[in-house]
Amino acid sequence: MGTTAEVIDRWALTELLDAPPSWLSSGQRQRVFLASQLPAAADVIVIDEPERHLDADWVDVLCAELVTLADDGAVIVVATHSPAVLAHCHDVIELG
Repeated sequence: MGTTAEVIDRWALTELLDAPPSWLSSGQRQRVFLASQLPAAADVIVIDEPERHLDADWVDVLCAELVTLADDGAVIVVATHSPAVLAHCHDVIELG
């Protein structure tokens, strides 16, 4: 998934590194969370609505990250209502 510097760059976190969490918007906090959690080595990732609080451009970054993880062999289970995220899924199970 890259070095720490690459992750910081990919998620545009440089300007956020010195800011207290209370100063960050919900979208910025979500980017920090995803950037800190997705690079962790795991065989299985279960994530609930990872696209929440992200605009369309950041959802694209998220989807690219999830696809890369899957291509590297991780099993990813995503709970989502997002058509953009669903479009990147190999298998979809609809509940309800």
